[in-house]
Amino acid sequence: MDADITIRNASEENLDELCQIERECFPEAEAAGKESFGLRIKTYPDCFWLLYKDEKIVSFINGMPTNERDLTDDMYSDTKLYEKNGSWLMIFGVDTLPEYRHYHLASRVMDRVIEDTRALGRKGIVLTCKEELLKFYERFGFVNEGISSSVHGGATWYQMRLNFTHNFFAAISRMKYIMRWNLMRNSREESLSEHSMEVAMIAHALCVIGNVRYGKTLNADRAAIIGIYHDASEIITGDMPTPVKYYNDEIKTAYKQVEAVTQYRLINKLPKDLRASFEEVFKASDDEGEVYLRRLVKAADKLSALIKCIEEENAGNREFRTAKLSTEKKLRQLCDELPEVKDFMEEFLPPYGKTLDELEN
Repeated sequence: MDADITIRNASEENLDELCQIERECFPEAEAAGKESFGLRIKTYPDCFWLLYKDEKIVSFINGMPTNERDLTDDMYSDTKLYEKNGSWLMIFGVDTLPEYRHYHLASRVMDRVIEDTRALGRKGIVLTCKEELLKFYERFGFVNEGISSSVHGGATWYQMRLNFTHNFFAAISRMKYIMRWNLMRNSREESLSEHSMEVAMIAHALCVIGNVRYGKTLNADRAAIIGIYHDASEIITGDMPTPVKYYNDEIKTAYKQVEAVTQYRLINKLPKDLRASFEEVFKASDDEGEVYLRRLVKAADKLSALIKCIEEENAGNREFRTAKLSTEKKLRQLCDELPEVKDFMEEFLPPYGKTLDELEN
């Protein structure tokens, strides 16, 4: 049944075929008529999901977005209740031709409806169904809210709701499970969560130094936030070793593309109204001040790496000696262009690796 299956939105040329399928799926008192379907397709064709098998429509779902929380009978016929950016998608019908049932085609369309509706940032989906279909919709996460006020077709309907939860922060919290420096023998493992916090703290400090000592107007708080999320894509990709990541231009470019895709996936785990604020964190602008600020965040990333090397060396682990030399060299090269880095290395770096007693004295 998988051959030549596609899911598309509706157009007016589908009207007669959809009406025929509707008549085969619902009793006359419950089936939508040609006039109703025609108005729906004309007003919101993207709220029809048609499953084609060998270029024949065999299953479809249709509905309408609105800010109303409950599905009411007037929504079936009154397209004025349509709200393009509505918080809830109301599903009016789930149709599958009788001879194509039991092949999970309706489930396939429903999966697509859920995916598309979630991507649009809506709060969830509401539908009504008869008692015998409650278990079917529960498989998708719908929750039975009891008997609906609907008297559509003279039947008893149960309202079911699928609330979309958002996985962004739960995904970000998994930074604590991602270990860095996987190709090295570590005296103590360092998680991505630890590293990100340290980068945020150092990036903030570099901006404060720039503002106080060098007359800059850097947003230190923004630098800290960028530092927190700077390696968030590694939640999905893991920590790619630097020698592999930068082996050649082709691999470097490919990795940046993977990084962009993973960042997009993370941002889409947020509600739609919050995405723009976080996109500003993940995506750099061409503003001169922003470019300089992000250079400081990258320098903070290198300083954090150097601190890790120092700590490992002080623990008697010689595994990090070449990493320490190469990282230190890169930072020294940055000092002429980024005086904030020079100040940090001279004034704040030397105490790293000391004991608590030594730091107290």
